[in-house]
Amino acid sequence: MRLHPIISALRRHKAGVLLIVLQIALTLAIVCNAFYVIGQRIERVNRPTGAVEDGLIRISQTWFGAPAGDDAASVEKLDALQRTDLATLRNLPDVLDVAASTSMPLQGMIYSGTLTLNPRQTGVAVNAAYYYGDEHLRPTLGVRLVAGRDFKADEILHHALTSDAVSPVIIVSKPVADQLFPAGNALGSTVYQDGKPATIVGIVERLQTPTTAKWGSSWDYNSVLEPVRIDGATASYALRARPGREQAVMRAARKALLAVDPLRVMPDTWGIQSISQIRDKIYRADRAWRW
Repeated sequence: MRLHPIISALRRHKAGVLLIVLQIALTLAIVCNAFYVIGQRIERVNRPTGAVEDGLIRISQTWFGAPAGDDAASVEKLDALQRTDLATLRNLPDVLDVAASTSMPLQGMIYSGTLTLNPRQTGVAVNAAYYYGDEHLRPTLGVRLVAGRDFKADEILHHALTSDAVSPVIIVSKPVADQLFPAGNALGSTVYQDGKPATIVGIVERLQTPTTAKWGSSWDYNSVLEPVRIDGATASYALRARPGREQAVMRAARKALLAVDPLRVMPDTWGIQSISQIRDKIYRADRAWRW
Protein backbone atom coordinates (compact mmCIF):
# COMPACT_ATOMS: atom_id res chain seq x y z
CA MET A 1 0.00 0.00 0.00
CA ARG A 2 1.36 3.43 -0.95
CA LEU A 3 1.22 6.05 1.82
CA HIS A 4 1.92 9.14 -0.30
CA PRO A 5 -1.67 9.54 -1.66
CA ILE A 6 -3.09 9.09 1.84
CA ILE A 7 -0.76 11.71 3.31
CA SER A 8 -1.58 14.11 0.50
CA ALA A 9 -5.30 13.68 1.11
CA LEU A 10 -4.86 14.29 4.84
CA ARG A 11 -2.97 17.50 4.13
CA ARG A 12 -5.90 18.82 2.11
CA HIS A 13 -8.38 18.04 4.97
CA LYS A 14 -6.64 19.39 8.06
CA ALA A 15 -9.86 20.01 9.97
CA GLY A 16 -10.90 16.37 9.54
CA VAL A 17 -7.49 15.16 10.64
CA LEU A 18 -7.63 17.33 13.74
CA LEU A 19 -11.08 16.01 14.57
CA ILE A 20 -9.89 12.41 14.26
CA VAL A 21 -6.89 13.12 16.49
CA LEU A 22 -9.11 14.72 19.14
CA GLN A 23 -11.53 11.78 19.01
CA ILE A 24 -8.71 9.29 19.46
CA ALA A 25 -7.24 11.34 22.33
CA LEU A 26 -10.62 11.58 24.08
CA THR A 27 -11.25 7.86 23.64
CA LEU A 28 -7.84 6.99 25.07
CA ALA A 29 -8.42 9.32 28.04
CA ILE A 30 -11.77 7.66 28.79
CA VAL A 31 -10.32 4.17 28.44
CA CYS A 32 -7.32 4.97 30.66
CA ASN A 33 -9.58 6.49 33.31
CA ALA A 34 -11.89 3.47 33.16
CA PHE A 35 -8.97 1.08 33.63
CA TYR A 36 -7.74 3.16 36.58
CA VAL A 37 -11.15 3.07 38.28
CA ILE A 38 -11.55 -0.65 37.58
CA GLY A 39 -8.07 -1.31 38.96
CA GLN A 40 -8.90 0.55 42.16
CA ARG A 41 -12.11 -1.45 42.62
CA ILE A 42 -10.36 -4.76 42.00
CA GLU A 43 -7.65 -3.85 44.51
CA ARG A 44 -10.26 -2.83 47.09
CA VAL A 45 -12.33 -6.03 46.70
CA ASN A 46 -9.28 -8.31 46.82
CA ARG A 47 -7.45 -6.73 49.74
CA PRO A 48 -6.84 -9.22 52.57
CA THR A 49 -8.52 -8.84 55.96
CA GLY A 50 -5.63 -10.43 57.83
CA ALA A 51 -7.93 -13.19 59.13
CA VAL A 52 -8.05 -16.75 57.83
CA GLU A 53 -11.41 -16.43 56.10
CA ASP A 54 -12.03 -20.07 55.24
CA GLY A 55 -14.23 -21.42 58.04
CA LEU A 56 -14.78 -18.08 59.80
CA ILE A 57 -18.35 -17.27 60.91
CA ARG A 58 -19.93 -14.30 62.69
CA ILE A 59 -22.94 -14.68 64.99
CA SER A 60 -24.89 -11.65 66.19
CA GLN A 61 -28.00 -11.87 68.34
CA THR A 62 -30.12 -10.03 70.88
CA TRP A 63 -31.82 -11.46 73.97
CA PHE A 64 -35.42 -10.51 74.73
CA GLY A 65 -35.97 -9.60 78.35
CA ALA A 66 -32.26 -9.24 79.13
CA PRO A 67 -31.28 -6.70 81.79
CA ALA A 68 -31.11 -3.23 80.31
CA GLY A 69 -29.06 -1.57 83.03
CA ASP A 70 -25.32 -1.36 83.54
CA ASP A 71 -25.34 -2.02 87.30
CA ALA A 72 -23.16 -4.83 88.64
CA ALA A 73 -25.99 -7.37 88.95
CA SER A 74 -27.21 -6.76 85.40
CA VAL A 75 -23.69 -6.98 83.99
CA GLU A 76 -23.07 -10.29 85.75
CA LYS A 77 -26.32 -11.76 84.42
CA LEU A 78 -25.52 -10.62 80.88
CA ASP A 79 -22.03 -12.05 81.11
CA ALA A 80 -23.42 -15.38 82.33
CA LEU A 81 -25.69 -15.50 79.26
CA GLN A 82 -22.71 -14.81 77.03
CA ARG A 83 -20.51 -17.44 78.67
CA THR A 84 -23.29 -20.03 78.33
CA ASP A 85 -23.57 -19.28 74.60
CA LEU A 86 -19.81 -19.59 74.12
CA ALA A 87 -19.71 -22.95 75.91
CA THR A 88 -22.68 -24.20 73.88
CA LEU A 89 -21.06 -23.22 70.57
CA ARG A 90 -17.68 -24.64 71.56
CA ASN A 91 -19.24 -28.07 72.15
CA LEU A 92 -20.75 -28.35 68.65
CA PRO A 93 -19.25 -30.82 66.16
CA ASP A 94 -16.88 -29.26 63.58
CA VAL A 95 -16.36 -26.14 65.72
CA LEU A 96 -12.66 -25.49 66.24
CA ASP A 97 -12.90 -22.38 68.42
CA VAL A 98 -15.27 -19.60 69.50
CA ALA A 99 -14.65 -16.14 70.88
CA ALA A 100 -16.58 -13.20 72.23
CA SER A 101 -16.18 -10.52 69.58
CA THR A 102 -17.95 -7.19 69.21
CA SER A 103 -16.78 -6.94 65.60
CA MET A 104 -15.05 -8.69 62.75
CA PRO A 105 -13.16 -7.41 59.73
CA LEU A 106 -15.62 -5.86 57.24
CA GLN A 107 -18.61 -5.87 59.60
CA GLY A 108 -19.84 -5.01 63.06
CA MET A 109 -19.81 -2.05 65.35
CA ILE A 110 -16.64 -0.01 65.06
CA TYR A 111 -15.24 1.33 68.30
CA SER A 112 -12.23 3.51 67.72
CA GLY A 113 -9.87 5.81 69.51
CA THR A 114 -6.42 7.36 69.47
CA LEU A 115 -3.16 5.86 70.68
CA THR A 116 -0.34 8.12 71.82
CA LEU A 117 2.95 7.82 73.69
CA ASN A 118 1.94 10.04 76.60
CA PRO A 119 -1.22 10.69 78.64
CA ARG A 120 -1.43 14.28 77.38
CA GLN A 121 -2.10 12.86 73.89
CA THR A 122 0.50 15.07 72.27
CA GLY A 123 3.04 14.14 69.61
CA VAL A 124 2.50 11.01 67.51
CA ALA A 125 -1.19 10.03 67.44
CA VAL A 126 -2.55 6.92 65.72
CA ASN A 127 -6.25 6.33 65.01
CA ALA A 128 -7.26 2.69 65.48
CA ALA A 129 -10.29 0.41 65.70
CA TYR A 130 -10.80 -1.47 68.98
CA TYR A 131 -11.77 -5.15 68.81
CA TYR A 132 -13.24 -6.24 72.15
CA GLY A 133 -13.11 -9.97 72.90
CA ASP A 134 -11.58 -12.71 75.03
CA GLU A 135 -8.45 -14.86 74.96
CA HIS A 136 -9.87 -16.90 72.06
CA LEU A 137 -10.33 -13.93 69.72
CA ARG A 138 -6.94 -13.82 68.01
CA PRO A 139 -6.75 -17.61 67.38
CA THR A 140 -10.39 -17.75 66.23
CA LEU A 141 -9.89 -14.98 63.70
CA GLY A 142 -6.71 -16.68 62.54
CA VAL A 143 -4.76 -13.42 62.64
CA ARG A 144 -1.01 -14.13 62.55
CA LEU A 145 0.90 -13.24 65.71
CA VAL A 146 4.33 -11.91 64.70
CA ALA A 147 5.62 -10.91 68.15
CA GLY A 148 4.70 -11.39 71.80
CA ARG A 149 1.82 -13.50 73.07
CA ASP A 150 -1.93 -13.95 73.25
CA PHE A 151 -4.06 -12.77 76.15
CA LYS A 152 -4.25 -14.95 79.24
CA ALA A 153 -7.59 -16.04 80.67
CA ASP A 154 -7.01 -14.08 83.90
CA GLU A 155 -6.44 -10.87 81.89
CA ILE A 156 -9.95 -10.84 80.43
CA LEU A 157 -12.24 -8.19 81.86
CA HIS A 158 -15.99 -7.97 81.35
CA HIS A 159 -18.17 -4.92 81.72
CA ALA A 160 -20.78 -2.76 80.03
CA LEU A 161 -19.72 -0.53 77.18
CA THR A 162 -20.35 2.51 79.37
CA SER A 163 -17.73 1.41 81.90
CA ASP A 164 -14.54 3.43 82.22
CA ALA A 165 -12.49 0.35 83.18
CA VAL A 166 -9.34 -0.07 81.09
CA SER A 167 -7.41 -3.23 80.35
CA PRO A 168 -3.72 -2.99 81.28
CA VAL A 169 -2.66 -5.07 78.22
CA ILE A 170 -3.43 -4.94 74.48
CA ILE A 171 -2.44 -6.57 71.21
CA VAL A 172 -1.87 -4.21 68.27
CA SER A 173 -1.56 -4.64 64.53
CA LYS A 174 1.87 -4.09 63.00
CA PRO A 175 0.85 -0.82 61.27
CA VAL A 176 -0.06 0.62 64.69
CA ALA A 177 3.21 -0.59 66.22
CA ASP A 178 5.27 0.79 63.33
CA GLN A 179 3.64 4.22 63.47
CA LEU A 180 4.09 4.55 67.22
CA PHE A 181 7.54 2.94 67.38
CA PRO A 182 9.41 3.34 64.06
CA ALA A 183 12.56 1.92 65.70
CA GLY A 184 10.74 -1.37 66.29
CA ASN A 185 10.58 -1.47 70.09
CA ALA A 186 6.79 -1.61 70.46
CA LEU A 187 6.55 -4.95 72.25
CA GLY A 188 6.46 -4.43 76.01
CA SER A 189 6.07 -0.66 75.68
CA THR A 190 3.35 1.37 77.33
CA VAL A 191 1.01 3.43 75.17
CA TYR A 192 -2.01 5.53 76.01
CA GLN A 193 -5.43 4.75 74.59
CA ASP A 194 -7.41 7.96 74.75
CA GLY A 195 -5.14 9.00 77.60
CA LYS A 196 -5.24 5.71 79.55
CA PRO A 197 -2.15 3.44 79.82
CA ALA A 198 -1.83 -0.07 78.42
CA THR A 199 1.13 -2.34 77.70
CA ILE A 200 1.58 -3.94 74.28
CA VAL A 201 1.96 -7.70 74.88
CA GLY A 202 1.48 -8.87 71.29
CA ILE A 203 1.68 -7.69 67.69
CA VAL A 204 -0.32 -9.20 64.81
CA GLU A 205 0.71 -8.91 61.20
CA ARG A 206 -2.48 -7.45 59.77
CA LEU A 207 -6.10 -6.93 60.84
CA GLN A 208 -8.50 -4.89 58.74
CA THR A 209 -10.92 -2.65 60.63
CA PRO A 210 -14.68 -3.39 60.64
CA THR A 211 -15.46 -0.44 58.38
CA THR A 212 -14.91 -0.11 54.65
CA ALA A 213 -16.24 3.45 54.60
CA LYS A 214 -14.16 6.16 52.98
CA TRP A 215 -13.67 8.05 56.27
CA GLY A 216 -11.68 5.11 57.64
CA SER A 217 -9.63 4.41 54.52
CA SER A 218 -6.48 6.15 55.81
CA TRP A 219 -6.20 3.64 58.67
CA ASP A 220 -7.66 0.45 57.18
CA TYR A 221 -5.29 -1.83 59.12
CA ASN A 222 -4.90 0.10 62.37
CA SER A 223 -6.47 -2.32 64.84
CA VAL A 224 -6.17 -3.08 68.55
CA LEU A 225 -7.38 -6.23 70.32
CA GLU A 226 -8.83 -5.48 73.74
CA PRO A 227 -9.20 -8.30 76.34
CA VAL A 228 -12.74 -7.34 77.30
CA ARG A 229 -16.10 -9.09 76.92
CA ILE A 230 -18.63 -6.32 76.43
CA ASP A 231 -21.85 -7.19 78.27
CA GLY A 232 -25.10 -5.95 76.77
CA ALA A 233 -28.47 -7.13 75.49
CA THR A 234 -26.78 -7.76 72.15
CA ALA A 235 -23.80 -10.10 71.95
CA SER A 236 -21.68 -11.17 69.00
CA TYR A 237 -19.35 -14.12 68.56
CA ALA A 238 -16.61 -15.16 66.14
CA LEU A 239 -16.66 -18.87 65.37
CA ARG A 240 -14.14 -21.00 63.48
CA ALA A 241 -15.59 -24.06 61.78
CA ARG A 242 -13.74 -26.90 60.17
CA PRO A 243 -13.12 -25.86 56.53
CA GLY A 244 -15.93 -26.98 54.26
CA ARG A 245 -18.38 -27.36 57.17
CA GLU A 246 -19.47 -23.73 57.50
CA GLN A 247 -23.07 -24.23 56.34
CA ALA A 248 -23.64 -27.23 58.60
CA VAL A 249 -22.12 -25.41 61.58
CA MET A 250 -24.26 -22.31 60.98
CA ARG A 251 -27.42 -24.43 61.00
CA ALA A 252 -26.31 -26.29 64.12
CA ALA A 253 -25.32 -23.05 65.90
CA ARG A 254 -28.73 -21.47 65.33
CA LYS A 255 -30.52 -24.57 66.58
CA ALA A 256 -28.29 -24.91 69.65
CA LEU A 257 -28.53 -21.27 70.70
CA LEU A 258 -32.33 -21.23 70.35
CA ALA A 259 -32.50 -24.41 72.43
CA VAL A 260 -30.56 -22.67 75.22
CA ASP A 261 -32.73 -19.55 75.09
CA PRO A 262 -35.51 -19.21 72.50
CA LEU A 263 -36.12 -15.59 73.54
CA ARG A 264 -33.44 -14.19 71.27
CA VAL A 265 -33.34 -12.70 67.78
CA MET A 266 -30.99 -13.94 65.06
CA PRO A 267 -32.35 -12.61 61.73
CA ASP A 268 -31.80 -14.89 58.75
CA THR A 269 -30.15 -12.10 56.76
CA TRP A 270 -27.40 -11.20 59.23
CA GLY A 271 -27.76 -13.20 62.45
CA ILE A 272 -25.33 -15.94 61.38
CA GLN A 273 -23.06 -15.37 58.39
CA SER A 274 -19.79 -16.70 57.06
CA ILE A 275 -17.18 -14.08 56.31
CA SER A 276 -17.42 -15.01 52.63
CA GLN A 277 -21.10 -13.99 52.71
CA ILE A 278 -20.17 -10.78 54.52
CA ARG A 279 -17.46 -10.03 51.94
CA ASP A 280 -19.94 -10.61 49.11
CA LYS A 281 -22.44 -8.13 50.60
CA ILE A 282 -19.90 -5.48 51.55
CA TYR A 283 -18.24 -5.36 48.13
CA ARG A 284 -21.35 -5.81 46.00
CA ALA A 285 -21.33 -2.17 44.91
CA ASP A 286 -17.64 -2.34 44.02
CA ARG A 287 -18.22 -5.36 41.80
CA ALA A 288 -21.08 -3.50 40.10
CA TRP A 289 -18.74 -0.53 39.49
CA ARG A 290 -16.19 -2.91 38.00
CA TRP A 291 -18.73 -4.24 35.49
